[in-house]
Amino acid sequence: MTCDDNLGRQQLALYLEQRCAGDAEHAEDALWKDIRRGWKFGADDFVERLAAIVARGSENVHQGNHQSDVIREIEEVSARNITRSHAEKLGTIFAVMQGWTKTHPEKTNIALELRKKTTLSVSWIAQELKAGKPATLWNQMRLRKNE
Repeated sequence: MTCDDNLGRQQLALYLEQRCAGDAEHAEDALWKDIRRGWKFGADDFVERLAAIVARGSENVHQGNHQSDVIREIEEVSARNITRSHAEKLGTIFAVMQGWTKTHPEKTNIALELRKKTTLSVSWIAQELKAGKPATLWNQMRLRKNE
């Protein structure tokens, strides 16, 4: 062992002792406070961009019934994008489409597409589309599948 190695180890040991002994909050800890409070950190459209990346990478991958808040939020953003795109194809906007009758055939078509491409519940879809109670939407979806 050389003298330089020994000196380096002593300096490292001294640094680590000082770091552990310090009661004051470290500068790095202050920087991480915002990140520890929630998983979203960055631009306002972060969730939408993340949803687009996830959609490209795994279109038909389902996450199961027990989802974390993060996955559920990404699924919701993805569902809203699918709904808006469907409305654009019909030449309308989502807000107008929500005002259609609860059992409108296009609402049922969107619900079927959302169930195929996401793991969101029929309750969430019914509420988002303003398609009545989940049982009503479920029956409409069942009838549409049988046609």
